[in-house]
Amino acid sequence: MDIKTTSDFRPRQKTSVSMKSGANQTSQKTLSKSGPNVDTFESSAPKIFGDKMLPGSAEGLIFEGPIPSSGTLTYYDPDKNDGIDWERVEKEFFSKKSVTLDNADSLMSSVDHTVSMYVAVKHRLEQNYRDDEEMLTEKMERLDAMFDKAKKQLCSSYQNTVGHFYEGLGNKGVSASMGASLSAAIDRRAEEMEEIAKNEFSWYKDEKPDYIIAQISLEVWALNQREEGKPSKAPSKEDKSEYSLEDLEAAGIVAKAASQMKSETKNLMSEEELGIYLASQYMKISCMLGHSLASEKMSDMILKSFETFLSPKGQTAKVYQYALKQYEDTNDIKQAIANSGKKYLKDSFFSDIRTFGNHAHMTLEARYNFDINQFLSELESRGPKAALYSISRTGIGSFLSYA
Repeated sequence: MDIKTTSDFRPRQKTSVSMKSGANQTSQKTLSKSGPNVDTFESSAPKIFGDKMLPGSAEGLIFEGPIPSSGTLTYYDPDKNDGIDWERVEKEFFSKKSVTLDNADSLMSSVDHTVSMYVAVKHRLEQNYRDDEEMLTEKMERLDAMFDKAKKQLCSSYQNTVGHFYEGLGNKGVSASMGASLSAAIDRRAEEMEEIAKNEFSWYKDEKPDYIIAQISLEVWALNQREEGKPSKAPSKEDKSEYSLEDLEAAGIVAKAASQMKSETKNLMSEEELGIYLASQYMKISCMLGHSLASEKMSDMILKSFETFLSPKGQTAKVYQYALKQYEDTNDIKQAIANSGKKYLKDSFFSDIRTFGNHAHMTLEARYNFDINQFLSELESRGPKAALYSISRTGIGSFLSYA
């Protein structure tokens, strides 16, 4: 079957010596004049160039009207031509950014992850469109919108979790203050990373820097800075934010520790034992804050809040206060606990063998010494975050069962 187009185009026929050749040609012309045949293909697709360009003919394409100026029909896809994988950037760095009590101890790494990509993409766009201010403005509006959305998610979620924890412990208005401080701290971190990129990284001078390499290098720089105990950019005198990024992470660490403490442990202790136990937790928090970069203002607020959270009462409060006074006098957690055990638990603190979690058998003195040595070792070698488990957990396995 021959398929015939409506444009009178006919495939060139092979030369034939058959006497029927003439008749065949006449038949084809007749069909052509009588309109489309069921065997004829007609495109139903719209003419993408309107009436300017007609279908093909035996002579080729026919274009009627003036020829368009150079570049008129050029196809342009801004997302592909700017060298940025916007979908990946938004999904991995700017979407679903939230703080919970489970990840509040990693606030700074979360902020650095987001900010490093923002700074890297911003610099790439500035290099791409340094001679096209209008296009640069358009691209930066898109990037800024993503960044602002991520920042709002981080701040509101922090305010509603960590901020709410401290607000509920008697610190009126602190939740909103923490949220505002985090927003300002994120902006300062972005300024700091831009300055670091300009002064310390060779890719900053590249005509078209690889934004992925730039992001990784900035995030590694931030990680090294945190591990070396170097503070982020501090608030200026004009900055009305109350807390630094380090303040806010320290608050998150303690809120997480408190949320994971097992209350059932308290029910298995005498009032005197509970007083010593609660005091040991407070001492650990105090010691941890002393090894952090948290300000004195934040440290004071955290300690007062944590004491409210512990809420010792009656005889327990009496033992608790005695143990803290011993710590204040000696600046030694183990000595403070030993003095308290001697006063309130007498010889049993040093001689009675008890069974703790994981079937560990030891005296209370040995148990506390083991726990505190482990805490101090983690704190010295790996920093405040590493010591969190010693505060939130309750023992080798726990301070639970003993006989």
